[in-house]
Amino acid sequence: MVTLNRHCEEAKGRRSNLKKRLLRALRALAMTGVAFSLFIPICLSTTLYAKDNNLYEMFKDYPRIKVFLKEVIDQTGNPEVEIDIFKRVFGETIENRINITFIYVNDEKDADVVVTAKIKTYTFTEKALPSFTSIWAFTADTTAPKSSAKIVVDYEIISPTDGKTLLSYKNFTTDARKPIEQMKGEMGYSSAVDKNVNRFIYRAFYKPR
Repeated sequence: MVTLNRHCEEAKGRRSNLKKRLLRALRALAMTGVAFSLFIPICLSTTLYAKDNNLYEMFKDYPRIKVFLKEVIDQTGNPEVEIDIFKRVFGETIENRINITFIYVNDEKDADVVVTAKIKTYTFTEKALPSFTSIWAFTADTTAPKSSAKIVVDYEIISPTDGKTLLSYKNFTTDARKPIEQMKGEMGYSSAVDKNVNRFIYRAFYKPR
């Protein structure tokens, strides 16, 4: 009889502990739901703000946009970073854009916008770890190993008429990943600049989606 009572008490204890764990789990789930419901509007407001941080409306009726790259500053201390290559690739990249015509000009007085660039960091990795951004990227990187060229740049777009800042991006970061043989020598740095400038121009001047 004593043994039976002990078993009954143990069973009650287990049921009580199970109820407590279940209640804790439900509370945690409820809190997660609240946090998620708060997170969604925050994300939406951030997205809307990012879309507004753009010059599309200002320049959408221009048949072409003339761009003068006034200044490139290297803050990296990395010998692989070359300002002349950045300037050359910048000009080539913007003139190869489609849907909007950009003209790279050599004189500020001919420009519609003036751009300054401050290179904050540049990192080249010859044998980069596979990308985990998607299953396709991961598969592609594991079947054909890539090199990675990551660059971080501060951009400022200035009005040539009054010198006011029209738009600026801090720590604008991109990571160019290509097969190793396509990234040897200065090709890695050039690829990094090309991707960064492409993304910058798209973000600054194209219609937000």
